[in-house]
Amino acid sequence: MAKRLLYLSLANLDRNPIPELALPGLARSGWDLTIVAPNATGSIYNKYLPFPARRVDLPPGHSLRREAALQRWLLSGRFGSYDLTYIMGQAIAPRAALSLIGSGGKQRLVYHTHDFFDPNSYPVRFALEGVLARKASCHLNGEYHRAYLCKTFYRLNNRIMVAPPNLPAAWPIPARREAARTAVGVGPDETLLVLHGGHSMLRATDVLIEALGRLPQYFRLAMTSSPNKAIESVANRYGVLHRIIFLGAQEYANMLQFSVNADIGILLHVNNDLGNFFQAPGRLTEYIACGLPVLTSNFTGLQLLVKEHSLGRAVNPESPVDIANGLLRLDQERRAGQFGRDAIRATFEKHFAFENWEERVVQTIEAALRDARPPESSSRIDFSVLGVPTYASSDKSAGPLGGNQ
Repeated sequence: MAKRLLYLSLANLDRNPIPELALPGLARSGWDLTIVAPNATGSIYNKYLPFPARRVDLPPGHSLRREAALQRWLLSGRFGSYDLTYIMGQAIAPRAALSLIGSGGKQRLVYHTHDFFDPNSYPVRFALEGVLARKASCHLNGEYHRAYLCKTFYRLNNRIMVAPPNLPAAWPIPARREAARTAVGVGPDETLLVLHGGHSMLRATDVLIEALGRLPQYFRLAMTSSPNKAIESVANRYGVLHRIIFLGAQEYANMLQFSVNADIGILLHVNNDLGNFFQAPGRLTEYIACGLPVLTSNFTGLQLLVKEHSLGRAVNPESPVDIANGLLRLDQERRAGQFGRDAIRATFEKHFAFENWEERVVQTIEAALRDARPPESSSRIDFSVLGVPTYASSDKSAGPLGGNQ
């Protein structure tokens, strides 16, 4: 009889494939999946890489109707005939914790998150997330340092694995088409920068626009957002509004169809301590899956990944001079034949694509089903492949399941 898994999330599954990354591997391993989330039936992952699952939409918006439906499903996971309940994302964690009060240690749970609640800003949610994390047989996290903080803050003694939010290699990327550049007014000799996202202080957009004003006129910037007063004000201040292409909000696949026709991907974040300083965000793989070199922040883990795998350049995200100089050098190197698209795409497939983690994720979840409380030694964080920070890696010869076992 197939093992039955109930997946619950408050993530809108029609926006990007990241929340469902672990599910296709489970389906291929014979699990019977029930997926409950906003827009579950409109899943973008299932649209392009379909896999068998029963899908149920939660009511839209923040409403009592949605909360009631979510609680019914949480209680179904607790009292129903499911073998395992998979809780995805910190937004649902406090609600899930409340539904598990009094459940004891028999509940088989997986808790998967890419972040955690700051105890200073959200003390009640932090406490409830800790209840859920401790009850779970397995904790999956998107990044090593956040996993370690969860382990420490929540006093976890369960399986902890790093499963980064990276695009799968199987995700369809179309061929590059010069006509797509021409359609938005970009000439063949111009350098097209692409930024996935819109105006954001966290992503150093204002500093990037100031840097654009220091670059030659042949540098253009495309953003997957619409113009607004804030960005128009900054762009006019530096005289570059005419060099910015606003693509508007894009469906995920359409965004990548445009990005493959750009020349350089922009991945700048300001330092907000634990949030960005150490992580290598999954957005990195959106660019390198398209074969683009990247300009990133010079933060510890990200900078070393970029250097280790020859993906581009890392700069100070708070310095428009450093950003402009970095883009000039990167463009010169790109035009000289460095950072070839095929080479970057091959690096993505070999080292960054989620398929590198998929087997271990399935093994970890299945181990959570077998025993809710593993031996204490198993609570060490399993880096798996690229979960380990580059600067902490000493074994270059580790196989695809290398890392702490």
